[in-house]
Amino acid sequence: MHPLADITGGNATVPIPTPVSAKALLLVVTGSGVVRVGDSTTTASVGLPIISAMGIVTLPVRGKAEWYAAGSIYVYIPTGTTLSVAYFN
Repeated sequence: MHPLADITGGNATVPIPTPVSAKALLLVVTGSGVVRVGDSTTTASVGLPIISAMGIVTLPVRGKAEWYAAGSIYVYIPTGTTLSVAYFN
């Protein structure tokens, strides 16, 4: 597990800054807002929602991908919310 620096929300969609491709990601939300996860089209109303004190682990789909490419997963993080990220390789 390789933790990254927390990402503080600013009502913007940003790529998750993994320095290398990853086998899986752990995403944990703190604060008052709802984080959305998806591709570059993710917005405040588009993407998988993650609420405060909840986390998700993304896993590669067998046969389709062995790695998540660096910068291929985006998150929308509202102001007042922080996303903690760790990656596994």
